Amino acid sequence: MMAYLMIKPVKTKVHLQQALAYIQNEEKTDNNFYVSSGLCLPENAYETFMAVNNERLRKSGNNLAHQIIQSFAPEDAVSPETAQAIGKKFIEKMFPDHQYVLATHIEKEHIHNHFIVCAVNCVTHKKIKSNTKLLDDMRRISDEVCTEYDLSVIIPTPKKLQVKLRRDIDDAVKRAHDWQNFVYVMKTLNYEIKSNDKYVYFKGEGYGGFIRNTTLGSAYSMFHLKARIEENYEVENKARTVYSNKPYYHRKRNILKADIENALFDSNTYAEFLELMSKKYDIKTGKHLALKSKEYGKRFIRLDSLEEEYHERMLRLYFYNKDLYKDIKHNLRVLRKNKKLRPASEIFGIYESIQNINLTIQTFNYLYENNIDCYNDLVTKICDLYHENAEFVIQKKNLRHKLSRNVSDNERERILDKISYIDGKILLNETKIKRLEQCKENIDRAAGLKPEEITPIIPPTIEPEEELEEEIEEEIEERPRRSRYYER
Repeated sequence: MMAYLMIKPVKTKVHLQQALAYIQNEEKTDNNFYVSSGLCLPENAYETFMAVNNERLRKSGNNLAHQIIQSFAPEDAVSPETAQAIGKKFIEKMFPDHQYVLATHIEKEHIHNHFIVCAVNCVTHKKIKSNTKLLDDMRRISDEVCTEYDLSVIIPTPKKLQVKLRRDIDDAVKRAHDWQNFVYVMKTLNYEIKSNDKYVYFKGEGYGGFIRNTTLGSAYSMFHLKARIEENYEVENKARTVYSNKPYYHRKRNILKADIENALFDSNTYAEFLELMSKKYDIKTGKHLALKSKEYGKRFIRLDSLEEEYHERMLRLYFYNKDLYKDIKHNLRVLRKNKKLRPASEIFGIYESIQNINLTIQTFNYLYENNIDCYNDLVTKICDLYHENAEFVIQKKNLRHKLSRNVSDNERERILDKISYIDGKILLNETKIKRLEQCKENIDRAAGLKPEEITPIIPPTIEPEEELEEEIEEEIEERPRRSRYYER
């Protein structure tokens, strides 16, 4: 076989750090013995990559780097040293004046190289344009280097073979009743098959190499193949989307998502996050959080129109509890993925699950803001607010009783101020009680409690006492006094 090539963009700071850490895994590289670099050091590659990206004056595109995989077939028996030499020669010929980190992974049967290449040229400050032409040039140069080392190269698969493969897969799908049976039918048609959790590969007679299922179209993805076999779905086949640098409809939204991820990574509080975003975007707050690019934006984009994890509640949750944020973000992505090819009743259930997650976020945020750490604290807080309101009602009655006496105008004005203050306190507490009871109801529902298992909170009854207005005397004196009458 040959060296197989694949390229993927790295768009966010978090992704860049994770990619660099992954390729320099000590278990995969013999304690980093097979790690090398160009124009930078492997241990500070992230800082130097970001420095070159920040020096670029014209900020176009959101790719910080590119991850390239160069895989060698086991039949070629390539040694780690040879793979390193091939990788260095290929990357320096393909991307001169670009910083890169090269790691040769030897933990699997087939040895393969991982490259993280900075998207910006250190000399010209131009960015790599990732498109089909670039991939063709990479394959051509890789084949030239492999030929120098007497390795085999890829023989392009004719289109007629792909047409025949699609026809054979469609026939096997109709005949099979489960995935194992589908694999058996394909083997009877003289196909060699290998698969993992994401992809399945086919190789027939006259093929230059294995063909991955996703190159055949959307109807041949692992998810759709299993759905067609086990649930008899009919799926319209669509051509695979090829990445291009040309502008497309969702490009601005993708740039906005990447900027949000980077700002979250660099911020410690929600206020710092908004301050960072305000450097590149106009911000509109209120009922919905919306942003508009200062460079190319024509209108505001509401963040909740992107995806659920970019809702303002989720962004606030990130700074309160990152573990819970990551867990909910993962669940939302799983729910979106499972929406495809499901009956209407199941889809409704998925939307209901998303609504429950939103309620969880609202509940957690509100409890955090009110310093409530556990369920018992929540019940205690509700009871305390009920008792406080009951005492306020008694104080109000005593003050109204005092108004019925003959009092001076100044004293009457002072009593009316106290009553107005108490009314405001009662209204504020009632709002808090209503919100906290809603939080308690959400928690009880999430815990799966039945109505008869829930202990209701009964408002207390307090007997009237004499002259309780002294308790709020100090608070009233701090407030500016207003007068109904003009005193000369």
